Amino acid sequence: MPEYYKKTALIFIALLALNAFISHICVKASFIYDELLPRSGSVLAWQLQTLDDAHEGGASSVSLFESEAFLHYEYTLSSQIAYPQIKQALVFSNNADEPLVNLSEYQRVRLQLSCVPDNDLTFFAYIFDERTSTDKNNLRDIYSYKIAYSPFSCSEEVSTATIELQQLTLARWWLERINLDSSGQHYELNKVMALAIVGSGRGITDAPAKVNIQKITLEKRNMFFIALLLFLSALIWISFAVWALRYYTGALLQLTEMKLRSNMPFVAYKKLSIDSGKDKQKKELLQFMASEYTNPDLSLEFAVNKLSLNRAKINEILKEELGVTFSVYLNMLRLSRAARMLSQDNDMGIADIALSTGYNSVSYFSKLFKEKYGYAPKKFRELSRLSSE
Repeated sequence: MPEYYKKTALIFIALLALNAFISHICVKASFIYDELLPRSGSVLAWQLQTLDDAHEGGASSVSLFESEAFLHYEYTLSSQIAYPQIKQALVFSNNADEPLVNLSEYQRVRLQLSCVPDNDLTFFAYIFDERTSTDKNNLRDIYSYKIAYSPFSCSEEVSTATIELQQLTLARWWLERINLDSSGQHYELNKVMALAIVGSGRGITDAPAKVNIQKITLEKRNMFFIALLLFLSALIWISFAVWALRYYTGALLQLTEMKLRSNMPFVAYKKLSIDSGKDKQKKELLQFMASEYTNPDLSLEFAVNKLSLNRAKINEILKEELGVTFSVYLNMLRLSRAARMLSQDNDMGIADIALSTGYNSVSYFSKLFKEKYGYAPKKFRELSRLSSE
């Protein structure tokens, strides 16, 4: 059995490493990243549109420096109005007739950017709403679109801000502004007009601020690879479990066979000299037990009555030759025969096997058998049959 545990442990560790490798590959492959910026690699066509707070009476200013590879702008928010804002909006323009895009399959947006000085910005999603939006092609009518947002921080060091698209907050002030009740708080991303980075009063005001956006990426999951991972993992571990069980039963039966061989009726008497009176007594006793051990009436008293030996002499011979007493050796003979019968391809019942090996009580037989071989007779037979398939 030690060889079984060693081999099983090595295979388990190897399969664990294989499963970890497959998991890494499948999980990595399940993440799909679609770029919006740099513009040259964008999966969606868009136009940049700058929106300030002039229509609200504000005096905020902005200077834009745009290229195919990055988006850089500098702005100053004026605090002369209550809610100053500067927005850089990526307005989608895939189709002139239907500019709205479906982003519902994406889970998050990743923004790689830096700000000088450190700043607090807000991510906006402008969503077309059949009840309020008036024009699919005009973001100037900005407040007719449903606005879902998420604030984030930006530092002077280039870092990545992650926006969870399915966990945006619907702007309460927008609901109040267009007189929608709380039933309008749900949003869907199947008709998105634009995405925007917003500098507002929650960040720096009345001082110059710079924002440099290097990359904008949409992220989604391909669940095929997750399903593939689950399938392969199940295949690996089910196969390992089947192999381990079969290997275990084989190892167990080998161990049992060794026990059976060690418990075979003692036949050394065949080599004994018949000239010695003591050897004749050994031969007589061992021959008697080898031929009578299946007799349910066999006991120490029965042997005394049948042989020209007393109780003490019988136990003395068995102790000297085998190191066991009469009752222990008798059970060894009976149980080894029962184990051989159970391992053979036959349909004898457990009760019949118990009776044929000298046990009148099936429960007592089962108790002794389990103590000897570690399994009840029925389970021992099942394992024997499984290993022979």
